[in-house]
Amino acid sequence: MSDQRFRSNHPGVPRQWTLIGEGGNAYVWSDGTQAIKRLKDGAPSEAVSRFKREAEILLLLNEQSDIRIVPVHEVREREGALEIVMERMDGSLENAITSFAGNPERAAAALEPIASTLAAMSARSEPIYHRDLKPTNLLFKESPDHLYLADFGCAFLAEDERLTPAKRAMGAWAYRPPEYSIGRLIDVTEK
Repeated sequence: MSDQRFRSNHPGVPRQWTLIGEGGNAYVWSDGTQAIKRLKDGAPSEAVSRFKREAEILLLLNEQSDIRIVPVHEVREREGALEIVMERMDGSLENAITSFAGNPERAAAALEPIASTLAAMSARSEPIYHRDLKPTNLLFKESPDHLYLADFGCAFLAEDERLTPAKRAMGAWAYRPPEYSIGRLIDVTEK
């Protein structure tokens, strides 16, 4: 698809922005210095609710200095669309995972802040569970040794309204708890 035809399907996206990522319901654009996540046009109502929840969660977590999430600059509405404006990162663990081959100590050191972040999120008075932990959602700036957690579109804010039925699996299939695969959803916990 030509760039011009693609852009015509995304009103409100300035010409100078470049597409740097795509998920199930959103695109991530860059204005050259920041990453801007926008819902795809015509996203279903559940996706809109999830995007609003993601923005809310990111703003809550952005105030916590003891966690490692991609820094959020602002949440804004522009040209009729909600946008999450974040620091632009240099890559994901998916693209750099081979650099850790044969060096489990280095891999553990890179992942420890992510594990601590997940633990801190679940220890909040209103716990937050990410539910979509995978290499593409672990981003880095300058070096894959400094990972940041991204993409809270599947996150669950405990004590808040459920957007997902209790028995529906969330997250990427290859990274879900094995209990999902064998139908024991009742055994799935925040761990």
